[in-house]
Amino acid sequence: WVLWLLLLSWCCDRVPATATTASSSSNTRTTTRPRSSTTQIVIGVDGGTESVRAGCFDAVTGRRLSCAACPYPTRHPQPGQAEQDPHDWWKALGQAVRQAVSEVMESLSLSDGEAPYEFCGLCIDTTCCSVVALDPDMEPLRPCLLWMDQRAALQTRKVQATHDRALRVHNGGPVSAE
Repeated sequence: WVLWLLLLSWCCDRVPATATTASSSSNTRTTTRPRSSTTQIVIGVDGGTESVRAGCFDAVTGRRLSCAACPYPTRHPQPGQAEQDPHDWWKALGQAVRQAVSEVMESLSLSDGEAPYEFCGLCIDTTCCSVVALDPDMEPLRPCLLWMDQRAALQTRKVQATHDRALRVHNGGPVSAE
């Protein structure tokens, strides 16, 4: 995720003032936003192993308008174990998005109070292989076991020893304890 965000930020800084988009007739057209029009903003969120990152981007040009990150702890109750509290993710998500949006609102506000922006999209991605068991009230039953948790290493070796064809994942690579 970090690599995606860095790549996106790097690319967004290099997008020209005009952007090419596809029209409904499948022809391409070039659009340039007039200076007086409303800025369309997309919020991008990345939930990673160490933090939630949120960024606001100009939907037409792709230019990064703001970025914020909020870290959360990883607990290691025993060697080879790694857990996080899903409540920490939720708090970090709210904090990072609020900060990124606040920065955009401050930087794009007009003196008369009129907002020259409109939020038009939300994109979210997260770390894979993180399962959260929930109770009927949608509350976590326990901390989440992270991708790096190795509690299932013994069971993984037993499963791999079967050499079952269904285990051929990742272009023939082995199944992991994840």
